[in-house]
Amino acid sequence: MTKFPKCLLLFFLLGPGLLVACSPNPPLQKVAVVHQKPPVVVLEELPADRALAQAESLCAIGTRANEEEEWSLANSLFNEALDILANMDLEAEESEELKGRFDLLLLTLSVEYPKALQNMEELPGGSSLAMLLLRLGALLADTSHVVPETTIVQAAEADTVTYDVPIHWNTQVKQSIHFFQTQSRHVFSQWLSRSGRYVPMMRRILREHDLPEDLVYLAMIESGFNPLAYSWAHAAGPWQFISSTGRLYNLKADWWVDERRDPEKSTRAAARYLKNLYEEFASWPLALAAYNCGEQRVRSAIKKAGTNDFWELNLPRQTRNYVPLFMAALAIAKSPELYDFSVEYEQPIEYEEVRIDECTDLKVVAQCCGASYDEIKVLNPELRRWCTPPNYPAYRLKIPKGTQTTFLKNYALVPASEKITWQRHKIQRGETLSGIARHYGTSVSAIKEANSLRSSNRIIAGDHLLIPLSPVSGLAQGRAISSSPAQDGAEAADRKVLYTVRRGDNLYRIARDFGVTVAQLCGWNNLRSGQYIYPGNKLTVYPHAGFGASPGSSESYTELIYTVKQGDTLWDIANDFGVSLSSLIRENNLKDPSRLQPGKKLKVKMSTNL
Repeated sequence: MTKFPKCLLLFFLLGPGLLVACSPNPPLQKVAVVHQKPPVVVLEELPADRALAQAESLCAIGTRANEEEEWSLANSLFNEALDILANMDLEAEESEELKGRFDLLLLTLSVEYPKALQNMEELPGGSSLAMLLLRLGALLADTSHVVPETTIVQAAEADTVTYDVPIHWNTQVKQSIHFFQTQSRHVFSQWLSRSGRYVPMMRRILREHDLPEDLVYLAMIESGFNPLAYSWAHAAGPWQFISSTGRLYNLKADWWVDERRDPEKSTRAAARYLKNLYEEFASWPLALAAYNCGEQRVRSAIKKAGTNDFWELNLPRQTRNYVPLFMAALAIAKSPELYDFSVEYEQPIEYEEVRIDECTDLKVVAQCCGASYDEIKVLNPELRRWCTPPNYPAYRLKIPKGTQTTFLKNYALVPASEKITWQRHKIQRGETLSGIARHYGTSVSAIKEANSLRSSNRIIAGDHLLIPLSPVSGLAQGRAISSSPAQDGAEAADRKVLYTVRRGDNLYRIARDFGVTVAQLCGWNNLRSGQYIYPGNKLTVYPHAGFGASPGSSESYTELIYTVKQGDTLWDIANDFGVSLSSLIRENNLKDPSRLQPGKKLKVKMSTNL
């Protein structure tokens, strides 16, 4: 959705000769849609150059996988590379060299990614709208391919469901239904399952705006109801806003937050935009076309054709396929059994909101409400960093339903100095904001916002800046990130781990799980960045402090008794022993955590995996 046609950029980069080819259609069979975990992408907070280097490494390994016809592995690697690019705030970066590398990598992905997809019988889960439209376009362009309409016609005739957005049961819509039933069956099955998380909330908002509730399925084909979806045209979120259109509808997007990813806020923005489009074109097919390729393209097509019949307009091919694709998704989503889909819907997402008046580490939030960091990230996909944004008074943070009372009680006990990790930097003569940002692995815009600076050029030697740091960064832990265990001293040597590679592993995932970089992992094991690793291989790893000894290892615990000392707080004790505040309170049945007397004995349950 955008004034700029989202699929046009990919088509331009790929060229007509690189359209995804059609694979033979598998036999139609009933598919049971199983409950799946929500999409979670919690990426390590890295400086832009290191994040880009990781994406380049993933792309290199994926390209090698293509050469060896490991299509599924290549698809997975390219998806992870795109996840990293989606989380880079490139617009705020000042380095032309970084921008050039970013654009080159995007171009490489646009060539290599379709090579993997065209050799897969079905499009994999997580495939973007651009990929679906390319695959569907190739299917429709194949004049030798005939869609068996019999079952589709029978289903349509048996369909007694009413639609508040009209469906045109023409050949294009029937072909799109068949496309969902065959080549993109796995993708659509995931979408149907995930729709349960967001459809109730989105329907309510559309109803509040006096809009057809069936429009909720536009978010299905735009993003598959994935708040973290990111397109080749830099559109983001469940409704796929580009930055300019998002700003037009009051969606903030900066280094700290991207409200295009907030399911509720972006749905309200999409509702206003769709209402404006319908008021102009008085036709849902035309309004949907404008949502895809922009109002001006639709206006020009109407003027040139002398008709406002969508099916008669000369619009971009992607848009001509987009509208029937939506109608097909709507038909199946409202009557899945008729089209041989059996759905187990995920439960509607539920949460409570709390007011946060100061920049706070999300791990602190998680501890205070007895949840995991990943749970907080899933509930707040608009947060791009590890903390709530600074200078956002009364920020409304989502926490798991039923934890508000526990959170407020625990949060009141957390000292202000423990709520965020900051570094106080004294400006030296000749330093620039961009240089300081690179040193600390943050961005110029983040430093400017944290210190209320209006200009990048007005910093004075001798003044101090507050630098926000990621808790997993080496600087936040009080030491530089090294590429050699020797540079970390005996402490790192004591953390040496011999890791056995498992099926599905790759260098990036292993590095991420241990809190190190791909470059470090390669250096310790004499590997090239694009080199394959195989199940059973042994890798030497020196994990950063605070990371478990083995990804996915089972938890075991030991208990000890701690005697409270003068000046102790529960927060200090929890931090010292690496346990959560809520577990400490629960294990000791503390009725009033604020009254902690010296000499009191506390039971501490610690994980032995750390």
